[in-house]
Amino acid sequence: MTVLTVIVAALALTFVVAWLGRGSITATDGEGMRFRGFNALRALAALGVVAAHTLTTSPLTSLPRAVVENLATGVALFFVISGFLLYRPFAASLGDRGKVSVRRFFTNRALRIVPLYTVVVLVVFFATQAHPAEALVRLLRALSFTGVYSGQDLLPVAWSLDDEVAFYLLLPVLYLLLMAWRRPEQRLVLGIAIISLLSVASLFALALTPQDQAITGGPVTKFHLFGLGMLLASLHVRWPAYALSARMLLLGVGAVAGTFTVSGAAYEQHLYFFNPVCGVASFLMVGVVAFSGRTARLTRALSWGPLSHLGDVSYGIYLWHEPIHHVLFNEGVLSSSYVPGFLEIALCTIALATGTYYLVEKPALRLKNRWAVPRSTIVSRPEPIQVAVAEARP
Repeated sequence: MTVLTVIVAALALTFVVAWLGRGSITATDGEGMRFRGFNALRALAALGVVAAHTLTTSPLTSLPRAVVENLATGVALFFVISGFLLYRPFAASLGDRGKVSVRRFFTNRALRIVPLYTVVVLVVFFATQAHPAEALVRLLRALSFTGVYSGQDLLPVAWSLDDEVAFYLLLPVLYLLLMAWRRPEQRLVLGIAIISLLSVASLFALALTPQDQAITGGPVTKFHLFGLGMLLASLHVRWPAYALSARMLLLGVGAVAGTFTVSGAAYEQHLYFFNPVCGVASFLMVGVVAFSGRTARLTRALSWGPLSHLGDVSYGIYLWHEPIHHVLFNEGVLSSSYVPGFLEIALCTIALATGTYYLVEKPALRLKNRWAVPRSTIVSRPEPIQVAVAEARP
């Protein structure tokens, strides 16, 4: 089977599955809000991780290698997006106790990440030859999202899911703590103070944990990435109607490019400040999108249909790309040249992710949305105010 055959077959399968599963559902958080453009960020983050991991079998030797290798920091972008989208409903409800349901939050999170994750883990488990007892322990760790604590995840990317789950457990605790404060008007500022302190503590923990100073790491040393998203969510709750001017958007895009360049150089040199600078770059990127006006060119560009579709299936792309990578490489059909190799992995992964989106993820999302937003709580919002969805995907 030639490289071209694999690419053409993957493209054809993607289009066929997408056509068969056409139609959309509204994915909502506890407030029933949605941000335009965030799907595109998820797509870019997921494809960035695929691009970086392709280097392990289809290397680049020229200057672009440093740029491509740094695309694995898409995981940091996922964390900042999670912090922003998941904390925002809690932050917005600090003055109204009945606005957010902790039980519904946990149910929604479980329906969002567990079904497809379980499918991928089981496929990898049964396809991997290993000692039965050892494999079973790794399976249990994977299904309980605890592999990161032992350094033995069944899926190499599962460490980030373990961090996400730890963050899910923290959010309601922080929310209930803030709700116990008797002065509602001070809760948002108090939350900002607590998040800032936890983020600083996370950076101190990172300094003491050299093995976490690369892209991977545990929930304590990576909390500052979630924290940056949470701080941005607090700002958006405080000024929800604020929209960046065209000039400020341009400056913001420049700042994103500059900070990612610095973080890339720090990553190449294995420097400690790679993580915080990468977090700031992701913070700026998410902030630019969150505070873009509905009619801004950036918002319209990020709302492009194919890019939005890739955002829909980005969770599947993230979970499936390494198993697909191994299969193509072991079968001897993966190109040793970088661009064809990346296209093979990316397109085959997108095809499989599209199929499992319609077969696994979408039914779960449809079930989730039956109780995501009680009808009595849906309020019409002014048109200029952007809407957001807490569909954070690792």
